[in-house]
Amino acid sequence: MKRLVGLFFLLWCGWVGGVEAHPGNTDASGGHTCRTNCEEWGLNDGEYHYHDGYSDYDSGGTYDEGYATGFDYAYSYTSTCEKDYEWWWEGSQEFGNGYEEGIADGHEEGLEVCIEDSEDAGYQEGYDDYQYDEEYDSEPPYGDYLEEVYKQAYVKGWEAAEQDDPMIITL
Repeated sequence: MKRLVGLFFLLWCGWVGGVEAHPGNTDASGGHTCRTNCEEWGLNDGEYHYHDGYSDYDSGGTYDEGYATGFDYAYSYTSTCEKDYEWWWEGSQEFGNGYEEGIADGHEEGLEVCIEDSEDAGYQEGYDDYQYDEEYDSEPPYGDYLEEVYKQAYVKGWEAAEQDDPMIITL
């Protein structure tokens, strides 16, 4: 009987944990962006959300706390090429000043990552498309890249592959 009760307890604990949790690592702010099965968790695709009691603002009071929170929040969006996100803060003015500075810096640094990723992906796709005799198509395969940056890099990749092609005879 003790084994049956123990087994029931373990199954019950596993069921409760499965209902309350969902997959995905969290960032330094304690949150992450939902990428799969978002509706199951009551979220929108691409929605950034927090776990373990965190929120997108902190009622703390220091400039450094505000800066770190704002930076992480903005960086989490722009580093993955998400352009639109809402932000706000609550707390002391000192915290808010830090938060706003952090948002600006996190946005800028995250955008640098997005640009680099867009360039790398576009160049590689253009190069590969030429190499594998694929159709010329400079449209990003999905929306996680800056479109114009991706397209320009695609052209450069295609042209580089043409230059590397031993079948092309130049006079």
